Amino acid sequence: MRRFRSQVPAALLALVPMLIPFAPAGAACPASERGRDAVVAAVVTHDVDALAALIDAPALATRVLEGLPDDDEFVKVMPGVIERTRPVIAGNLIRSLTALGSTAVEQRTSGRGAVVRKQGATLGSGVDYVEFSLGRDGCIVDWTSLMLGTSVSRMVRQNLLLSRDDAGLLASLFGVKRLDGRQATQMRALADALRRSDHVAALAALDGMKALARESFELSMLRVGLLAIDHEAPAYREALADIAERFGDDERAQFMLVDHYFYSGEYAAGLHSVENLQQRVGEDEENTLLRATMLRMMTREGEAIEAMRRMIALAPARAETHGVLVAYLAELGRSADAVAAMQAAAEHGITFDEAVMRAEPAYAQLLASPEYAAHREAAAAE
Repeated sequence: MRRFRSQVPAALLALVPMLIPFAPAGAACPASERGRDAVVAAVVTHDVDALAALIDAPALATRVLEGLPDDDEFVKVMPGVIERTRPVIAGNLIRSLTALGSTAVEQRTSGRGAVVRKQGATLGSGVDYVEFSLGRDGCIVDWTSLMLGTSVSRMVRQNLLLSRDDAGLLASLFGVKRLDGRQATQMRALADALRRSDHVAALAALDGMKALARESFELSMLRVGLLAIDHEAPAYREALADIAERFGDDERAQFMLVDHYFYSGEYAAGLHSVENLQQRVGEDEENTLLRATMLRMMTREGEAIEAMRRMIALAPARAETHGVLVAYLAELGRSADAVAAMQAAAEHGITFDEAVMRAEPAYAQLLASPEYAAHREAAAAE
């Protein structure tokens, strides 16, 4: 089970030292083409200029500044800062969606929302969903990563206020009762580490206030994101368990907790989370693989096979979708069905390398079966 690790866009952290007065000119969203289709097209085609033009700087600034008093220094300058850095923010968003071989594709949903799916180079190697909030004029006013469980406006606000020497404001921001002097010092160390993209120092700062970090949803999610660089690390899994224990009912944590439910063997809970995700963003081959995996682990074989077939229907051109089904049928000893699945894959131009299959013990029974022998003989005769 894979998720993309947390990455706070560098452009957003860079906003802190750029807080200088600036008076934007022209429309809040200068794009000539607006709305869901325009947003998705700009992202999937990596059109930085088009995406930047779709960002409603004043509306995004309003969300960033939520809860701050009208006379706060940030209130005066934030709209101008976002207006000025729209191309930088758009460029960093696209780069974060395409880093390390990932791609950004349109996520087809039943609603009108603009949703983009970030997926790894191979099926099951990582997935995240970015939901764009649009104003009535079709401009972008905010966006949310379901993996991070938070919006970009909240991330910017957190990073801005972390630079403040105001314990009361920080306590309110992170949903805790109060901060003592030592915790406030750790908060400043955390802010400095995040600005330097120093994950080790950021984790050290969080570890210096463990009780507080466990009390705060935002700090807990930040810690998980920093640890997610290694999904096999005990610290990562322990951090997930903490979130499940304290914030298991929080909608923002549901996608992140799919990993926890898998690792802890709570497959029914994991299935519930995946199905809730599908209701929110729609079906695709990545989340259907998650659903099939949970059903498989629950030994609900028939439903798992149906989910795998649905995965193929959603992405028939991706060889991995066929491979998952064939491997599972071979593992179950259903050689005739596995061969039929291989023949169905061939209709899409997808073939299976016998040498590769022989290296995998799961295929041993299939390769020794009369059904496979007949299939190989028929293929050789063509």
